[in-house]
Amino acid sequence: MSNYRGNDISINGDGNAVGDNNRLTIIKNERHHHDHRPQPSRSGDGSSDDVRPLVFGLMFAMISACVAGSYFFALHAQEVYSILQLVSGAELLIALWLVYATFEEEGMLDGKLVVMVVLSTMSSAALFAAHVDYRDELTALAKASTSATQFWCRMTDYGRELALFHAVTAVVGFGLGSLLLAFPTGAMTAARFMEGMDQGKGRAVINQLSSWGIIVLGTVLVLGAAYLHTEGGRDTWSNAFGHPPSFFCGGTAAGAR
Repeated sequence: MSNYRGNDISINGDGNAVGDNNRLTIIKNERHHHDHRPQPSRSGDGSSDDVRPLVFGLMFAMISACVAGSYFFALHAQEVYSILQLVSGAELLIALWLVYATFEEEGMLDGKLVVMVVLSTMSSAALFAAHVDYRDELTALAKASTSATQFWCRMTDYGRELALFHAVTAVVGFGLGSLLLAFPTGAMTAARFMEGMDQGKGRAVINQLSSWGIIVLGTVLVLGAAYLHTEGGRDTWSNAFGHPPSFFCGGTAAGAR
């Protein structure tokens, strides 16, 4: 279990959804001051001015995706983690069956299947630890908020970092990784039931879906997410994303009334 659980992510209530006497351990008062004075424009090649709106647009889209993704994940975190654990467990059981069946028939182990068994085992263990480590205060805050922006702006930097951390590792790491690994698992299972049949193009599709490329990509995503849930991984994440953007919160920042 992570040592980060003792940190505050907390909220000060506004008298409505979360009262002043109902403090959750998620947020502290913060005041942000920004210099809004216009900066002198630079003369020169106009090409940089043409690119600037595109860069700002991409940055705005990324920030919006992070805020919205963190909010919706917090709303359904328990369900998402439970589904991911079921999928990972099913992949492990199927891979174990395929290993056994292949060894019984051929007297040898398939390298891809061995990788799938090891990876599914690690994924199941890491998902269980991540689920246990998740802070229920985030879900409570999301349900008490009327929008993604309100959810984001009522948290401290640590709260935002933690919400984003779980959303990214669960959805992109474990979720997308498990989805990719479901292709070779399903393809190799289908191959066993197609034995002795006129496979035709079906065999080519199965070979593509169970290629090492898909397995390696899924492995990178799952192992990356699993690593981030270790102490060293959390430190790496915190160093990179310890201060998520909140410049748009203004007067509605954490603790504002």
